[in-house]
Amino acid sequence: YPHAEATARACGADDLLQHARVHDSLDGALQGCRLVLGTSARLRSLALPVIDARRAAGQALAEVAGGERGAGEGGQDAAPDVAVLFGRERYGLTNEEMQRCHFLVNIPANPEYSSLNIAQAVQIIAYELRAAALGITDISVDPPDWKPVDGVEMERFFEHLERTLLESKFLNPKQPTLLMARLRRRYNGA
Repeated sequence: YPHAEATARACGADDLLQHARVHDSLDGALQGCRLVLGTSARLRSLALPVIDARRAAGQALAEVAGGERGAGEGGQDAAPDVAVLFGRERYGLTNEEMQRCHFLVNIPANPEYSSLNIAQAVQIIAYELRAAALGITDISVDPPDWKPVDGVEMERFFEHLERTLLESKFLNPKQPTLLMARLRRRYNGA
């Protein structure tokens, strides 16, 4: 590290890679962390408090906002660190890694297959952190100011639209399919 493949996969977020810190051990990575959150699908018999991703994000932001600023390396001020540990794709975090955590973060999923892959888990935690940082507490969507129509009414609309476009000579009568397919996708919200 730095590595060309990591930069290529960053998709415009190479500035994050420029500031990434790489450690040889978990001990090195957690040095100075005041809050360590461990993600796991398996609720183990470890005596750790379990919280969901939304509460974990709130806890992380509260820790950063409320923590005292201390002197970092070289005498620079540094905000208290918060760490989120993600396990390996195949078997998650080890018990020893879990014991380094203050909270176990569990993302509720289908009980028959409760494990998420690491990319999904990272996306959910990142989303919750971003929502918490923006102060978004209510993620519900306002009801639409219109009444949705059923498929039969939509078909009548598309028939009327096609007739009107043909009559106005906007639609080529020899090839109406392509434009109508595009209009269907647009009006159906796809």
